[in-house]
Amino acid sequence: MKKEINPTVTYDPTENGPLLYTKDQTPQAEYILNQITDPEVTGIDPEEEGGIGIDGVMDVFTMALLKKKDLFMTQIRTYQRELVASLDFNQGIIETIIKNGYVAIPQIHIRVKQVGLDANGVAKLILEIIDGQQRWNAIYEFMLGAFALKKDFKINGVDYGGLKFNQLPDVVQKAIENYTINTRFYAGMSDEQTSNLFVEILGKNNNFTPQELRNAMLGAYPDYIRDLARYNPDNPSAFMDLFSRQTIQPNGKKKAYEQLIYMPKLSIQAKRMECDLFASELCFLGHSEHIWTKGITNGQHSAWVKSLTTDSNAAKWSKTHFDKLLKITEDFVKMVHNTPQAAEMSAMKVQIMALYAMHLSNRFAKTHKIEKTLFVSMFLKTINKWSDTKLRLWEGIDPETDEVYTEACSAKPLKQLSEYFAGKNKNAIETIKAALDTVDPIDYGITLKDGSDFTSKEKLQKLIEQGYRCYYTGVVGTIENMVGDHYIPKTFGGKTTYDNLVMCTASINSMKLSCSPTQFKNHLKNVYGIESPDVYVHEAA
Repeated sequence: MKKEINPTVTYDPTENGPLLYTKDQTPQAEYILNQITDPEVTGIDPEEEGGIGIDGVMDVFTMALLKKKDLFMTQIRTYQRELVASLDFNQGIIETIIKNGYVAIPQIHIRVKQVGLDANGVAKLILEIIDGQQRWNAIYEFMLGAFALKKDFKINGVDYGGLKFNQLPDVVQKAIENYTINTRFYAGMSDEQTSNLFVEILGKNNNFTPQELRNAMLGAYPDYIRDLARYNPDNPSAFMDLFSRQTIQPNGKKKAYEQLIYMPKLSIQAKRMECDLFASELCFLGHSEHIWTKGITNGQHSAWVKSLTTDSNAAKWSKTHFDKLLKITEDFVKMVHNTPQAAEMSAMKVQIMALYAMHLSNRFAKTHKIEKTLFVSMFLKTINKWSDTKLRLWEGIDPETDEVYTEACSAKPLKQLSEYFAGKNKNAIETIKAALDTVDPIDYGITLKDGSDFTSKEKLQKLIEQGYRCYYTGVVGTIENMVGDHYIPKTFGGKTTYDNLVMCTASINSMKLSCSPTQFKNHLKNVYGIESPDVYVHEAA
């Protein structure tokens, strides 16, 4: 906004007519709209000045009438939070109106927006509420009968306790309809200016969370996060099942509440865009520019989102990459859902589980894949062991000699783990990753990719030759749960030929990785007691 009206133009009921009027009369809102958009009234052309602000008032009846005619938009997804007000808050708003004393409903902020031209070429205008949605919603929901006054509410000795709007005397209903709310109107403002007003000015005075301010920014990325985390009827396919909700009805007289189906530990009771925050944090940590083990702060997060809204940086984020990361997260939490471990899965644990899986996938991307079931099982087992204060694994480490070495991974001094867990850093992402690194990638289900070389016909023929048994263990299987293996690995010069193909179970294949036949036979002998492929034992992996 470049300029504001000074002095402001305010509706004067003595000069322009009473606030009481019938539906066929011109609402005072139309009068105010005409003032704002008419340069002859304001002395300023909002289009030329890049937006103006003007003070006025609106009565409840007018707002409700415009709402019913779809001319008053009250929940703009680009910068509005969910409806978070409590019943106590809503009842307090109505009591303030009925008492009509020195305490008034705080000012609301409304944008006057042109949405085209009518048949006569006259601008069609609608109102968008920028700030004050919770206050207005309390009034409108009460008029629709959504809730009643407090049971002990009295005024001037008259008991109105427990009554809904249509149960109140006509004079009280009229008093509510005629109640005027101080309003700041904005005209000639672009979407970008409106977003900036909300983020930079109103947001700093209204106790908005950092995520609410991030969501108010314009751009493809904030839209992406909003639509995947909260169902948008205009873009239903974008919503992720990961954030599906269910209504919980406690026993007794306790009030029902919403809870995420797959991530119950992520509380959404405050309805302050908690799902949006979870998704955006995960995208930030998984972005190629960031080192995920360094964590995230609100300042870093907000600056990054803002950078993505500029035209020059719009291409810096990849929807495909974020979709993959979030889909992995969804698959993992669904595996844990309805298991005892689900109660322990905090939002941070879920994020680290997905990020660590992506870390392993990227490390072995060219030649391997990750078996998700094995990964989730080992991840939870490792996290629980290192978090167990009775086991105190970090105390058994000899910091002078012990290091953990994992195949294809760099060495991690266990001394670092000992110091972290003994200190105040045991919940840091770097510490948790160091604990996860103590496990060999094989045990996380890192499996050689299959199907890119041997044909389906070759694999079926070989499996028939092997009597539908795993070549290495003798376990009976099917073409669906067996994979083709290079008996002599490519890293040892093995060829993709039928003579070098053997069929084995996926878990045995992941165990073999790129071991030579001799190395793997020794491993089978030492671990499982298998002397040769002719000696069959039950597969324990």
